Amino acid sequence: MMSLISLYEKFENFIMKIFYAIVVIASVIIPVGLFLQVLCRYFLKNPIPGVEELATAAFTIMVVFGSAILFRDKKHIVVDVFVRMFSDVIFKKHADKVRAAMEIIANICMIFIFAMLIYSFYQAPIQKSTKSLVLKIPNSAYSKAMIVSFVLMLIDCIKTIIKRIRGIE
Repeated sequence: MMSLISLYEKFENFIMKIFYAIVVIASVIIPVGLFLQVLCRYFLKNPIPGVEELATAAFTIMVVFGSAILFRDKKHIVVDVFVRMFSDVIFKKHADKVRAAMEIIANICMIFIFAMLIYSFYQAPIQKSTKSLVLKIPNSAYSKAMIVSFVLMLIDCIKTIIKRIRGIE
């Protein structure tokens, strides 16, 4: 029977493929859209309305979903000098256990931070009624994207804690 973690990892891999596609599409939309805008504005003297809004939305989505991808793949910036110094110098014999314990503590702290961010983005009242000027994109769409990203990061922290407790790398 498939464990809950492996079932979640299959679901997570599926979601991350969607995120990768979104990030790639957004990273194409930004330069292409802005290049076309420059051409139309300066050479045709007829700018395309909403391109700046679209580029801003694409950039925001690229950063939000890209962050979730990097967090899941453990490719985000980590300051582990303290952890290495603390575990290797002070606790030489038990360095692996100390590193695992510190990783668990760090993930518990991140769970708290992500939970607070999710709550604060969910409660943002000003964004529920406003829309962008040209494309009429609800500003709450950005908050919803942030919530999805933070929920996946929070779940990844829980998964990491469970794996560390079970001794799985």
